[in-house]
Amino acid sequence: MNIRNLSKTILARIGLLGCFTCPICGESGRFEKYMGREHARCWHCGSLERHRGQYLVLQECLKNFSPTDSAAIQFAPDAMTPFLRQHFQNFKTADLYRDDVDLNLDLRRLALDDESYDFLFASHVMEHVDDDMAALNEIYRVLKPGGLAILAVPSRSGKTIEYPEPVPTEHYHVRMPGMDYFDRYREVFDTVTLYTSDDFPNRFQPYVYEDRTVFPTETSPYQLPETGRKFLEIVPCCSKQ
Repeated sequence: MNIRNLSKTILARIGLLGCFTCPICGESGRFEKYMGREHARCWHCGSLERHRGQYLVLQECLKNFSPTDSAAIQFAPDAMTPFLRQHFQNFKTADLYRDDVDLNLDLRRLALDDESYDFLFASHVMEHVDDDMAALNEIYRVLKPGGLAILAVPSRSGKTIEYPEPVPTEHYHVRMPGMDYFDRYREVFDTVTLYTSDDFPNRFQPYVYEDRTVFPTETSPYQLPETGRKFLEIVPCCSKQ
């Protein structure tokens, strides 16, 4: 390793000067600005803050699920799909509208048998679902005893904001979840464990760095302003006994 690469690796390990290490692809360097967020996107694989945190949680929680005997399903395939597909031999993808998935399913009315999956993953999906409590109950229904659902959502405020209508400029979000949103998960699931950016090494850069004092904006008319420039990503793990 030459001196330049060695210096870059050292900086990435301690997270200085915008240099970090991506846990997904293993590459070190400066993370790119993305949609106004500093240090957001890995220059090599394109992973974002939420992907890196979710990957680290998945590495641990998937140890409890047999690759050959466990059934898994992912809604809205994303950067985590290759990792999940590699782990589970019985793995399906699903979405309400997309044609590049195995199953077209509505989370509010899942056409799946009771207790049919050991693991369910849906990242940044619940903020699009109008009747989210129906969806949560359906997810619980299709999980086997001992099953786990990871249902990450964007969190922009302390209190959840329900929108009067879907917002096209926010990819048709119907709400902006806050930290209190996970109380809805607790109403349905037996155990809900929240992992945050603070639980992960800084060298992986799992935080969201952005200016939220500008809200509300024309594209995000219902979001409220927040002080600070460093915010947490949340990875909620929801268990069925």
